[in-house]
Amino acid sequence: MEKHLSHNRIIFFFVFGIGAPLYFLGALFWVFQVSFALGALHSLLLVWRVYDSFSKTCSRCPQYGSWRCGLPGKVVPYFFKKKHSLPSLKTIRLHYYIDVFSCLYALCWHALAGFDFALLALLWLVLAWFVAFGPKANHGLMAVYFREQKNQFIV
Repeated sequence: MEKHLSHNRIIFFFVFGIGAPLYFLGALFWVFQVSFALGALHSLLLVWRVYDSFSKTCSRCPQYGSWRCGLPGKVVPYFFKKKHSLPSLKTIRLHYYIDVFSCLYALCWHALAGFDFALLALLWLVLAWFVAFGPKANHGLMAVYFREQKNQFIV
C-alpha cells in the first residue's frame, strides 16, 4: 500500500476497495443458492454495474490508478482511460439512485441468508454510506459535484 494515507482514506480503502466487492459477491453467492438461472442473470447485472461504476465514477476519481481506492483503483486503468470532466447532473443523479437501489437489493439477498449475514451486510451499508456522504464525503460523483458547485445539495 502507498505511504502516508490519511486515516479517512484507510477506512475508505477497506470499506469500498475491499468491502464493496465482498458485499456484492456475497449477495451473488446467495442468489446462486436460490437458482442457477437467477444467479446467471444477477451476474450479468453485476457485470453491468461494475462496468457502469468503473466508466462513470472510478475513471474520474483523483485516486485513479492507485491503491488508495483498493482493488478498483488498480483494475480500472486496464479498461478505462482517465477522464477529467464530470458527466451531466442528470447522469450523476441516476448513478446515485442506482447505487442506492443496488446496495439495498443486495441487502435483501444477504437477509435471506440469515440474521448474521444480514447484520454484517447492514453494518457495511451504514459504514459505506457514512464514508461516502459523511463529513469527509470523498467518494463518488455526488461528492465531487457537491464540492464543485460550492456546497449546493443536489439530491
